[in-house]
Amino acid sequence: EYDKDVIDRVMKNELYSNKSKIFKLNLYPIAKKNSDWDPSIEEEFHTTKEEYYGAIHEKRSSFFKELLKEFKPKKIICTTLQNGEELFIETFFGIREWISYKKEIVTFKNMDHVEKKFKISQYRNELTTLVIIPFPGMGNGNLNSYLDMINMANHLRNNYLQLND
Repeated sequence: EYDKDVIDRVMKNELYSNKSKIFKLNLYPIAKKNSDWDPSIEEEFHTTKEEYYGAIHEKRSSFFKELLKEFKPKKIICTTLQNGEELFIETFFGIREWISYKKEIVTFKNMDHVEKKFKISQYRNELTTLVIIPFPGMGNGNLNSYLDMINMANHLRNNYLQLND
């Protein structure tokens, strides 16, 4: 078992500090514990769930593309639920841009020494590589333990953070 305080300290002091080379953004900026759609939103704001998320995606996608042009990141690492990759491809690259693709299936052992498999996808254009890993949270195929997260972080650090690949 890993100490949550240690993990939180590393995230605050190393990953997301002002000295870090990491910049964190969320595609959908408001995280909430209950992600169920509240039907009262439709009444109050005269919009459907699909219209609401479509408008957010359109605005955030434009914003992210502006950031790509300005800062030219070498790597972007995203987390997504299964079958959510297409949303990130459209967000960062657009639908008409030529990109290359490759995937890797990694195997880690959990605390009971049972093997778990995870997919890592890479999409690349001329300037940026988009690395998509499973979402941290409950559900099949997700990183649903601290050990999964640590194994994935170590694998990414050792295999994906070279800036010239």
